[in-house]
Amino acid sequence: VYTRKFVDALVDAEPDRLPVHLKIDTGMQRVGAHPYAVAALVAWRLVTPQTGQPARWTAAQFSADGRSVFALSDRDSEVTRVWKHNLASGAWTPVSEEGVGVEAFSVSPVGSLIAVVADRGATSELQLVDANTRTPRRVPGIPPGIIWNVSWHGSGTALAIEFAGARTFRDVYVVDVKSGGVERWTTSEMGGVSQDSLP
Repeated sequence: VYTRKFVDALVDAEPDRLPVHLKIDTGMQRVGAHPYAVAALVAWRLVTPQTGQPARWTAAQFSADGRSVFALSDRDSEVTRVWKHNLASGAWTPVSEEGVGVEAFSVSPVGSLIAVVADRGATSELQLVDANTRTPRRVPGIPPGIIWNVSWHGSGTALAIEFAGARTFRDVYVVDVKSGGVERWTTSEMGGVSQDSLP
């Protein structure tokens, strides 16, 4: 059982704040824990802000180089944004646009891009955001609708999304990151109704 008490003791035993992977290794040696379980718990203790107004933090993900952690939070905002934590300096900085709520995000396994699903009221907007420059690039080939389940290809060159619109029943679309091209991979029916029969 990996409790907060265990993680606190693990981190406090190393006041010099060695790199996260060393703390993970120490935990694995002590309890034989699965590396992802200990990684998540240690990262949670190390990166959660200890000062400022209370905020909600969810969906934490490591950067491709392992030097940063990204998470969704409503810190200092009325909407949820993507934040970046520098593991070396301990600083948190916002990545996504100010005033624009974020429904979901996914960090590329290669490079510095983040796929961000922005809340545009009744619809979702897919953006590719450079985590270093914080510059968003909207993916224009997706019609109005709702986006779920954003997932990167291991090469970082393509992105799969689950999308539902007026004529789409939660189908899979693939985005070419370089060109911005969008290709539909599945065509589903709902309750025996084909999308072709819709007005």
